Amino acid sequence: APAIRGATPSEYAHVAQEATGIDHRAVRELARHVTNTVYSTREPERDLADRCALLAHEIDVQCRDRIPWRTRLQALFDPRLMRRCYTG
Repeated sequence: APAIRGATPSEYAHVAQEATGIDHRAVRELARHVTNTVYSTREPERDLADRCALLAHEIDVQCRDRIPWRTRLQALFDPRLMRRCYTG
């Protein structure tokens, strides 16, 4: 889903989950961590950064799995097609 100006990470997570139909748990957890990190005065712990990277990868895989195989094959030759899939 395209970015929404002024949306909080949680609001964006809700829109992205609705647009993609992926499992909401990973999206909401990542949004929660992003929000906490943005408003924290401390640097994030390495474990948290690793967890967020894992969640982002999981979300990416779930989204890619929903893209038709033909589009994924075409995207190997023209990566702009994947952006079109994500932005509608």
